[in-house]
Amino acid sequence: MEKKVIAAGHICLYITPVFPQKKVNHLSEILSPGKLIQMGEADVFVPSVEELCYMLDRERFHEWQERAAGGDITEILDIEKDVKPLAAQCMAFGAKVLLIKCGVPGMYYRTADRRTIGKISNRLELNPCQWADKEGFEKSYVPDRILSGTGAGDTSIAAFLTAMLKGYPLERALQLSTATGASCVAAYDALSGLKSFEELETKIDAGCLFFWR
Repeated sequence: MEKKVIAAGHICLYITPVFPQKKVNHLSEILSPGKLIQMGEADVFVPSVEELCYMLDRERFHEWQERAAGGDITEILDIEKDVKPLAAQCMAFGAKVLLIKCGVPGMYYRTADRRTIGKISNRLELNPCQWADKEGFEKSYVPDRILSGTGAGDTSIAAFLTAMLKGYPLERALQLSTATGASCVAAYDALSGLKSFEELETKIDAGCLFFWR
């Protein structure tokens, strides 16, 4: 089932192609001029690791499937060997703020240099000192309970983008993102478990949220 590229201004959310009659083997075929969107036009790029690998490196993706043996691919990934090479390709394509959803373990993030972030800072109101030259892995928080995974990834990304546009520093935006995902899975639907940023920050600052594993 194909998904559409979703772009809000210069925020690119998904990269899965929408060409049902055409087989697309490489990301460059999608992001080339005249197609859907060029990576260099996207200020914020937030794919899942599975869809990103499927488009960038199909052979690697099939190798992941074999290693997972029918299980969750994100549980068998090595950040250094599996995720970072994909991130490096995205940055080479022109991504400025990259956030790769890696399932239950958490999210990998990487941002461009200060000069590049400075070019988009007025548009997105980012402080280059807080957002430039960053890289790391933000672990997921352990939820109070797990009832359903519906919407966990989408709400996490929504929280990250909201925090970014509200002027939060990167580290806090990441915390709010993973905390929102943990809140989401505590309810059967995608909205009932969500909490305000104020509630989440109180829990984070009080040390009431614990990292997964």
